Amino acid sequence: MSFYDPDVHRISKCREDFLKAGIIPVIPKYAGSLIAYDKLKTHSFLSDLNIPVPLTTNSYSEAYEFLKEQRLSFPLVVKPRFGFGSSNTFIARNNLELEVFYNYAPEMIIQQFIDAEAVNIDGLGDLMSNPISIIPWRKLLSKMGETERCITIDCPEIIQLGDQLIKSVGIIGPFDADIFRGTDGRLWVLELNLRFGGGYPVSQLAGADFPSKIIRMIRGENLESCMGSYKRGVTMMKRLQIINGPSQQTI
Repeated sequence: MSFYDPDVHRISKCREDFLKAGIIPVIPKYAGSLIAYDKLKTHSFLSDLNIPVPLTTNSYSEAYEFLKEQRLSFPLVVKPRFGFGSSNTFIARNNLELEVFYNYAPEMIIQQFIDAEAVNIDGLGDLMSNPISIIPWRKLLSKMGETERCITIDCPEIIQLGDQLIKSVGIIGPFDADIFRGTDGRLWVLELNLRFGGGYPVSQLAGADFPSKIIRMIRGENLESCMGSYKRGVTMMKRLQIINGPSQQTI
């Protein structure tokens, strides 16, 4: 299992080797990992499933044409095609910023900015990519891609979307998905992360208990789906802090 996006992609390439060695990788197959890791593939794959996604391109000239055609408008999101953790993600407010941010690093993409409520799901698929659990929650505060405050919500449509993502992508193990919910109820999928997300503690507090479920599936137990079985209105607050150790060396 991995908690680091690039490693999920790398380990998935060696999935069969791990299985031959008696090691069960709790990550999707290579095709599924690539869909999540490559933001362009995320866009095209979900678009083919008629799941709303922000309009995305890796071509500056194409983005400029989209602007002229009014298919895109400022502000725009510029970020790495294979990025994670919101690293090197910028908001371009005009043509000059768009050009600078796009040329900031190789393999940058340009994406439609969605002005809507930020929600998220923590999900779990078993070793056959059968949906086991989906917990939806709303972000209240996020800094540098790290969720600091959130609350679990009741939204059957988001649970249904999570179920579809597990089956379609072939997700094995834990994942989280960044989603936007419009005022009309429309759901947009921004990104898929095939690992425990930074907001998972709120799902654990709400009854998800993915670690014990993962242990049971590795032992060969058949897990029953528990979609919708979680506590609503559970809140989480956290922060990253350096804690001092002992002031004197101990033996």
